[in-house]
Amino acid sequence: MTSILVIEDNDIVRKMVARSLNDQFTILEASEGFSGVRLAQEHLPDLIICDIAMPGMDGFGVLEALRSHQATASIPFVFLTAQHERNLMRRGMAMGADDYITKPFTVEELRQAVQARLKKRAIQQEAVSRTIEEVRQNIARSLPHELRTAIMVADGYAHLIESESENMTEEQKSMVGSIRNSMSRLYKLAENFLWYSKTELSKLNPDSVACTNDTELVIRQTAHDKAKKFSRIEDLRLDLHNARLTLTEDYLAKIIDEIVENAFKFSVRGTVVQVCSRVDETRYLISISNDGQGLKPPASEKIDGFMQFERDQYEQQGVGLGLAIAKRLVAAAGGELMIENTPEDRITVAIQLPLAYQG
Repeated sequence: MTSILVIEDNDIVRKMVARSLNDQFTILEASEGFSGVRLAQEHLPDLIICDIAMPGMDGFGVLEALRSHQATASIPFVFLTAQHERNLMRRGMAMGADDYITKPFTVEELRQAVQARLKKRAIQQEAVSRTIEEVRQNIARSLPHELRTAIMVADGYAHLIESESENMTEEQKSMVGSIRNSMSRLYKLAENFLWYSKTELSKLNPDSVACTNDTELVIRQTAHDKAKKFSRIEDLRLDLHNARLTLTEDYLAKIIDEIVENAFKFSVRGTVVQVCSRVDETRYLISISNDGQGLKPPASEKIDGFMQFERDQYEQQGVGLGLAIAKRLVAAAGGELMIENTPEDRITVAIQLPLAYQG
């Protein structure tokens, strides 16, 4: 429920304001400025109504304190002012107050002022959200293609230089190798931008998506390729069963690719990365587990694009798109992705996908 903080040292006025609004809003009360600032910082109300003339910290002090902190700076702020204080309103508005109500006022005048300010706030927030969404979608549409084109050109020249390696010193060969490795990482990033834009700008329609009939083969090949990339074939353990899914092979492969890569990236050579799958009535269950570092609950609830976990503790490359893509592809197919762990520090990504209709 929308919350309103009333800061007023006059008990009668404060209680009257609270009673007038408590049938529609959650009301917080403060009898002086310092406690009002504390309540605002603790509860972040949707609107603040504050008297001007109060002992200790007056209304101007409250407004200045709240506007100086990011968390409370944008909360709509309405002054309560006596008739003889109206000359102070220019100062209050210049400091960032959004409105003022002159005493004495009726209950209806109070409610109208509150509703008008909350409505304006909602319109402003909607406009900001719409602008952010437009910018994000424009980036999702254009950036991947621009990145991929530039990367392919740079990698092409690096490959051309590498073809003349017989004329290079060992140091020069190492430098060219580093360039090509960097190009490979950037290309993977561009590809993930493309995948992310797909999941952002469209939703999977189960009625129009081709089915995967050989899930076991797709998972086996994808996991094996990833283990080979990390030079850890001997660490990979597979226990797979087949099923028919309403999900294209490339989408399933992408899900497995990102999660298995995470498992190898955050585990030590010589420890097991296990990929299992089985059929359970109407669902296909996939689990990918590894020892050691990795996402831990409740991190699965926070997975989203450009989000990386514990980056200050574990050096990571990339921008956090991979797991977000996997989670969105699973959700788009009507499934669920969860992170589980055991007391032995074994991290498991558990995926549930609905089986394709067999009729």
